[in-house]
Amino acid sequence: MSTTDVTRSQPIGAPIREPHESRSPEATMLDFRVAALGELDVVYAVARMISGSPTWAKKALPTVMLSAYRGWPDRPPEIRPRVWMLMMLAHYVE
Repeated sequence: MSTTDVTRSQPIGAPIREPHESRSPEATMLDFRVAALGELDVVYAVARMISGSPTWAKKALPTVMLSAYRGWPDRPPEIRPRVWMLMMLAHYVE
């Protein structure tokens, strides 16, 4: 059997995805806290821009961040933290 006969689960040239590492809940929470603190201002600014109301943005932020935290361990590693948190904001707005 030659190397060209090997079946692949991914297309040729696709990036190889490593399985998610099993991390402790404490490490996961620390990772999220570091990422969230760096992006909190951006998420608030976008929420305020979307709504036009600082009050709405302040009320939405805790719910959005809680959703982002709950999904953090299952987040695909190629999605950057800012994008993840803005996705959670988009789901909240819907």
